[in-house]
Amino acid sequence: MSYHQEESFVDHSEYYIIPSSSSSTLLNHEHLKQLGEEFLKESISSSARLLYITVVGSTLYNLKEESPSSGSDFDLLMIYMLNGEQFLSMPSFSIDEPELTYVDVNAIGSSKTRVLNLSEKGLTSVTKDGHDISCFEIGKFLELCLHGNPFVFQALFVPDYFVHQYQSREWMELKLLNKYFLNKKVVSSHCAFAKRQLQQGEGKIKRAYQKNYYHALRLCYETERLIQGLTPLIRFEKNSPEREKLMEIRNHLPSEEKRSEYHQFIMNKLSSIEKTKPWNKVLNLHEIRMVDSGKYFVYHLNQWLIRLRVNDLLSRVEK
Repeated sequence: MSYHQEESFVDHSEYYIIPSSSSSTLLNHEHLKQLGEEFLKESISSSARLLYITVVGSTLYNLKEESPSSGSDFDLLMIYMLNGEQFLSMPSFSIDEPELTYVDVNAIGSSKTRVLNLSEKGLTSVTKDGHDISCFEIGKFLELCLHGNPFVFQALFVPDYFVHQYQSREWMELKLLNKYFLNKKVVSSHCAFAKRQLQQGEGKIKRAYQKNYYHALRLCYETERLIQGLTPLIRFEKNSPEREKLMEIRNHLPSEEKRSEYHQFIMNKLSSIEKTKPWNKVLNLHEIRMVDSGKYFVYHLNQWLIRLRVNDLLSRVEK
């Protein structure tokens, strides 16, 4: 597999490209790379390396009727790596020590704005220019993936043809291992997140509940694939029954009758998934071995991460 963006085979009819007369800039991989590197320099560390950045949400899932641009609202997921000296040094003596913060987006613009130090956790979530940007240091990202967090886990399966992403060579190497991340914990987490979305929607009124319901159903569709030992779909094809149902929930005029119908539909999905336990086509994490070497995947992944950090440190020393 080559490590550059493959676009020649993309069916661009799938995307709603902004007309050339528009003043907005399409968020392609070059624009996203620049945006990500600038953000890391300003908000994380001047020496942090961008490994991956992608537009997330309805645009990623192909559940939106327009393509994102630099002038529109969009959410981003970013994976980066601290340089070896930062990561290995004692915190108080580390050169260019990162300032990782979390901005409480619910308090933006008020006197209650909170900034919490998350440097120990290796993650940052901020709102910048109206866009929510979630950043994960590669070590924290891998930890969350192995525990099945759907939001970060999905990044490993974003199709290469998706134009609103930037992938580094190191990221492409990691994606070659994505199937080994599939385990029972991932399935359980997807179910739990789907139930949570459904519960959150139950307490809302009018149109607000629809977003929770369609995310709950989307996670159910993904879970149905996972329990069969298949990789997550991420993007829903146009005119597919799954996408049609999701768009119906997202766009319908709110009514209690429809609300009850959708609620029962999702509950039936969750019940069906629960009945398939113990999900025999999916292994526990500690049981997964590499096909070529027989090594346990977790051991192999740890070695990959060590090599990544050591190589980065050596490259900086040579400079």
